[in-house]
Amino acid sequence: MKLLLVVLFVSCHSLPHKTLRNFVSRSSIREELERLSDQVNQDYANNEIQFDTSNQPPFEDDSHMRIPELNRKYSDLLFEGDIRVSPAHLRRLLRSKRSSRQAIRGWSNKWPAGIVPYSFHPSINSYKKKAIEESISFWQRETCIDFRLRTNQEIYLHFVG
Repeated sequence: MKLLLVVLFVSCHSLPHKTLRNFVSRSSIREELERLSDQVNQDYANNEIQFDTSNQPPFEDDSHMRIPELNRKYSDLLFEGDIRVSPAHLRRLLRSKRSSRQAIRGWSNKWPAGIVPYSFHPSINSYKKKAIEESISFWQRETCIDFRLRTNQEIYLHFVG
């Protein structure tokens, strides 16, 4: 019985808890993310994107944390501050011969049948949900991508408020 207790204690207390950072090299991911960011900045250096914000109400509650603040402890693993890119996908992006404003080719980079499953975190209120749904409508109108609420897909967009 003493041996069992010792084994349980050792397994619970002396071994480090595995997290995402245990499986990736932070410095290499950071370097690759910076290279990808530089490529994107070069691609869009002379393109100005404008949005009509005339009917956009002011932000309802300024006390909420902003995305960069929420993601600060994960910033070394995120691209553009809020996008989780797997190490394998990041390497594929960097190796690709993509030219400015050209789509990345390859079936492994595409949503199956052009359908993007998505879901909402319970923290998203109706105002935020409406804004996201309007954005989804824009992308569906302007591209060949179709967004659908997630059912059981393993890979999907998850909107968090």
